Amino acid sequence: MRKKIFFTGIEKRPGKSFVSLGLFSALKNQQTALRGFKLFSELDTEQAALFELVAGHPIHEIMDINQAISLMQTQPDELIDQVMKATDTSEDVPLRYFEGSDFESDNDVFEYQFNLTLAYQLNCEVILTVSAKDRTLEHTLSVLNTALEMAKKNHANVVGVVINRISEQYEAEAPSFFKKKFKNLPLVVVLPEFKALANPTMQDIAKKLDAEVFCGSEELMRPVKQFTIAAKYIENFLASRIDRAGMLIITPGDRIDILLGSLLADSSANYPKIAGIVLSGGDRPAQAIHDIIAGLEHPFPVLIAPLQTYEVATTLYSAKFSLSRLDMNKVHTALEAIRPYLEEPLLGWFSQKSDKTVFSPAMFLYDIAHRAKAIKRHIVLPEGDDPRILQAADYLLKRNIVDITLLGEAKKIQLLSKRLELKLPGVTIIDIETAPKKRAYAEQYLELRKHKNINLPIALERVTDGNYFGAMMVYCGDADGMVSGAAHTTADTVRPALEIIKTKAGISRASSIFIMCLATKVLIYGDCAINPEPDSDMLAEIATQAAEITLKLGLAPKVALLSYSSGSSGSGASVEKVMRAYKTLKQNQPNMLVEGPIQYDAAVDSSVAAKKLPNSKVAGEANVLIFPDLNTGNNTYKAVQRESGAIAVGPILLGLNKPVNDLSRGCTPQDIINTILITAIQAQGDKS
Repeated sequence: MRKKIFFTGIEKRPGKSFVSLGLFSALKNQQTALRGFKLFSELDTEQAALFELVAGHPIHEIMDINQAISLMQTQPDELIDQVMKATDTSEDVPLRYFEGSDFESDNDVFEYQFNLTLAYQLNCEVILTVSAKDRTLEHTLSVLNTALEMAKKNHANVVGVVINRISEQYEAEAPSFFKKKFKNLPLVVVLPEFKALANPTMQDIAKKLDAEVFCGSEELMRPVKQFTIAAKYIENFLASRIDRAGMLIITPGDRIDILLGSLLADSSANYPKIAGIVLSGGDRPAQAIHDIIAGLEHPFPVLIAPLQTYEVATTLYSAKFSLSRLDMNKVHTALEAIRPYLEEPLLGWFSQKSDKTVFSPAMFLYDIAHRAKAIKRHIVLPEGDDPRILQAADYLLKRNIVDITLLGEAKKIQLLSKRLELKLPGVTIIDIETAPKKRAYAEQYLELRKHKNINLPIALERVTDGNYFGAMMVYCGDADGMVSGAAHTTADTVRPALEIIKTKAGISRASSIFIMCLATKVLIYGDCAINPEPDSDMLAEIATQAAEITLKLGLAPKVALLSYSSGSSGSGASVEKVMRAYKTLKQNQPNMLVEGPIQYDAAVDSSVAAKKLPNSKVAGEANVLIFPDLNTGNNTYKAVQRESGAIAVGPILLGLNKPVNDLSRGCTPQDIINTILITAIQAQGDKS
């Protein structure tokens, strides 16, 4: 089993910290090899400390939630990068647990959406918690349904809900009620109101108010079940509270009558025990009063708070009290109390067959950066005077992911970089006109193309072109790969590659793929840029090359040979071509997971696949989609890109001896970054 769990509330104060601590403890009892991560700092520092104690390893929050939300809005890739680096561990653990934010930002709804988005991007299964306190079952259900609907819109994979603080009147019926309503969720947990745990102690009150303990320090663990302000005469006040145990009394510091009367009542067997008293205003009772109280056997705690009575009351009524290291007995009691409610549902969940892991686009892009950095490669960029190229180069150089050579006039590039406030650390700049290897490249090019009646002057003219010069650098081993096309046509980029680098042995023609990063998945489209009318053998070759690069990018290829019919339902020349390609693949690649002919919807939608090709191992789950011709492929990728907002990386050229890749002239710096990363990964196969 390999799982990543993201636990979050859906609003302020759902009891997230308490439930999270219990959930993590229960998980640890069942899965000893797990790691826990508390992603964001909280005002209550005790929670991180307790989480660390239960986890048994250091816990370092990454950042403040407001900083994280800002990054999500402006630099989402940077947020994912920081989270992944902070949570990366050399241990191969089967279970990773991420705790979401504590809703301390200014916008609950947006913060919930932020948690959902982050969970999805991290490829986590999500468990939500909600408080049922002061809510009916129907009200709680409505709140949860709204939260689940938002989770669906944000592509989060919610696998469980924890309904916390069910009131005593609903305690008996709540489990069956919610399990019936959420029968499609593998994990449904209903927790009662643990009254003893929900109550703060006098020690918690003292800490919250920053109050001085005037006396009764031995009784600071008394639980506080309710607050009250004493404004009446002492006899009327005590009479009105005769049935209230665990009461915290708030009164001005000069109400010594309330103080002494309450102490007397607390010592009586005929009056409910009082939790303690807070004297507001900062006034200390006289020494004589202190001496009197000191003579009592077990006086309740008396706190002196600097705040006024109203301020004390409002602070306490709005305060959030949670578990603390100062009362480890309460912590252990809490964990033991919650565990029976969690163990059986967790066992049931773990016993189920795990759902297929979705590789989110954010994680895919993070992963290819990680792969590129693992074996560093040298990429040449012929369009060194394009601002987008410089921005992409700066990003990658700062992160030490690849080495980069820019082709162009050095002064011009340096001036443009300064204007864009870019550093370009470690970059190499080559001015082709004065490059020492220009003639050597021309002579090598002449040798390669002499059968085309090329002479030296023509060869020198050719290598003056940045794409030819860059291709010669790659051919001669002075660079591992080339990326161009931000200011050139596809033909301008591909032609030098085909003339100089050429296709691998056994490959009849170069082909291409686009890596389509959709909202919920990553798909490989081929061929959408090079071959107009591939025959069946070429289709099989395109599929083979696409599957190979898919595997190299960290995805398990499931190949769909697309057509306007699925299985044997249709006929025609195009369908027959796809059928022949399928037979060729099954013969040459018997272990490849491939299906064809198959329609696009049956290839990617499990519900359609169940009707059209119910026995297929690929239908509904295909991630490598091979189009029957360039017209279909090119239009499809552009339609999907424009209508869905997908990130299209490519075209990535396949079948060359060394990688050269093309850019769209409308590309962004991020598009360039992604293409350079893919090129670097392709180049890793050329060197050890």
